[in-house]
Amino acid sequence: MKRIVNIADLHCGSIFAIAVPSYVNKAARAIPQRIFNLWRKSVKGEWYKPDVLLVNGDAIDGGAKRDSGVYLWTQKITDQIQCAAELISMWGAKKTYITRGTDYHVSVDDGRVHAEEILAQELGAEFWPNQENVPEKLRERSGYDITLSAEGANFHYSHHLPVSSSPFYLTTPLAKDMVHAALHDPVAAYGKAVASGLAAEMGGIGNKVNAVIRAHGHKYMKIDFARSAGVCLPSWQARPVYMQKKKPLAIPADIGFVGIEVRGGKIRYEKNLWTVAQVQIPPIAIC
Repeated sequence: MKRIVNIADLHCGSIFAIAVPSYVNKAARAIPQRIFNLWRKSVKGEWYKPDVLLVNGDAIDGGAKRDSGVYLWTQKITDQIQCAAELISMWGAKKTYITRGTDYHVSVDDGRVHAEEILAQELGAEFWPNQENVPEKLRERSGYDITLSAEGANFHYSHHLPVSSSPFYLTTPLAKDMVHAALHDPVAAYGKAVASGLAAEMGGIGNKVNAVIRAHGHKYMKIDFARSAGVCLPSWQARPVYMQKKKPLAIPADIGFVGIEVRGGKIRYEKNLWTVAQVQIPPIAIC
């Protein structure tokens, strides 16, 4: 039996997101403290010390250039990385994998430095695949997508997922990725005999993907097809000013994580979700 904890969108640095309280000055600590309490509750629960912890992008908030850093508790990227590392370490995972998030948040110095790679090095995260010919000291510990296999079940991870502007099509981008994953399954596409021949000829053409795991939208979603699943992970950030300006009546972000348990090829998904109440402006009586 293998247990995988899936987290995403910590946005460490934002005054609307999780932080270790001691990093944040008291004036800006209210929301980070509330979310940290939920994090601590999660870490101390049944998913403590998982076999794998997968951090699926946007671990830090970055420089927030569009808002001139007004809604950050620090513009120091090193402090944001250190805070994220401390939070992630609390899980006590046997192995940690980190995918890279949105360039706006995690790309530093015009892309020449990637904050999540620094974070991965700090944590001693697992090396990314296909680096056998690279000296170990130069190998990267983060990347943009990865497939993890647990007891015969395959999970494909990537951070970015388009967010539909229409609430009626929120699940469409996730369903499209599930279809793309199915097209990469050689048995489904060509039949077992042909797939085996192609695999021998091409040195392997991929494995069936049982689930695609995405993030970015800060909303939990799960789609089930007959033989596959799609999951969009919740976040660890309450509604930031960007959303308050663009979508003031939008449903609040989901806070939490998804646990996956694989036992003998059977997969169990467990969502752990909360919402964090933010101050709302009361109606103003005009008469």
